[in-house]
Order: sequence, then structure tokens, then C-alpha cells
Amino acid sequence: MHINLIYLASGQGRRFGRNKLLTPFAGRPLYQHGFLQLAGAMKYVHQAGISCDLAVISPYETLRQWCREQGALVWPNDASKEGIAASIRIGTAALDGDAYGFFVADRPLLQARTIARFLLGYVRSGQSVGAMRASGVVGNPAVFCSTFCQELMSLRGDRGAGALLKKYREQCWLYDVPSIELADIDTEADARYLLPLMNKK
Repeated sequence: MHINLIYLASGQGRRFGRNKLLTPFAGRPLYQHGFLQLAGAMKYVHQAGISCDLAVISPYETLRQWCREQGALVWPNDASKEGIAASIRIGTAALDGDAYGFFVADRPLLQARTIARFLLGYVRSGQSVGAMRASGVVGNPAVFCSTFCQELMSLRGDRGAGALLKKYREQCWLYDVPSIELADIDTEADARYLLPLMNKK
């Protein structure tokens, strides 16, 4: 199986007050933490016979350039102000594969081993949709088999793939994870709270 891992790195950082993805956090720009964990997860799943491409969707040239230098595929997002759906459409349209996994770039505590176990579990489940669940809440990261491409391409605005997860919940394999791994950095207060936890990883 070939899974496209699509890194959604187009956030505007409105609540943060500036571009949060490029803001230093625990020794490197915020977006690099999640990217490196995804890259690490790819190595784990490759050993299990699953191939992956890592694609980064972002309007920020410095971010894309760094990710390109690490070996990722990159695409610009000229519609980032629309919301997350624009990134999903770009990634879906750009790549062919058996499945598409979507990961946001502002969750620095999500671990490579967690991502790898999620992807392996999804493949072994035989289900067409997979998502992580924390404290009963289902959402991103999520993975969809290629039969969902048309519906992924129909998404608009800032809703993301949550509507599809609800629509197809009976077909969705769920992987429970600690809530802290899915903690977003949306504000500077979030960053201050999560920084000590990063240092304990």
C-alpha cells in the first residue's frame, strides 16, 4: 500500500498574532517538529511494507524550501486564507496513491511512533477511513482511501475533513491517543503551556 502523508502547513496564525508556524518553539520553528515526526514515522511503516510520500502544502516559501531540502514534496497554497480545505484539495489533487493521510503543523507533541502505529493499524483494519481519537473526540490526523478523493476535493472553507469523518463514522477505524499529543498551539498561552512538556519528550 502507498499512503500519501499530507502536511497541512498553511495556518494564518490569527489567534497567535503572527505566523505561528515560523515562530521558534523548543529550539526550532514550530512547523519543523511535526514534520520531523512524520518523517520518522515513514521509516517505521516502510519496514512493514508500506510506502509513503511526504507532501507539504504551504504558502510560506521559507517553510517549503526547508521541507524540500529534507526530501519532501512541496506545493504552494495561494488560497490559504480560505481555510484548511484549500490545503486538503491541493494535496489530494497533486498525488496518486492508495490512501491520503492529513496532518496539521501546529501539534508539536504528536510522536513518530504514534503516527506509525496509527498508519499500521489503519492498514490492518481494512477500513476505508481512519482517525485519531483523544478523550472521545475524533478528528485530525485522519486517513482516507483513494475512493474518497472526489469528496475530499469538494471540501470548502475551514471545516476540514471532519464532516467526512462524521458522515462515514461507521467505516472509520479509530486509534486512541493521549490528549496531549493532539494539543494545538493556537495562542502564545498554548505555547507557554506546552513548552515544558516538549522538553520532557
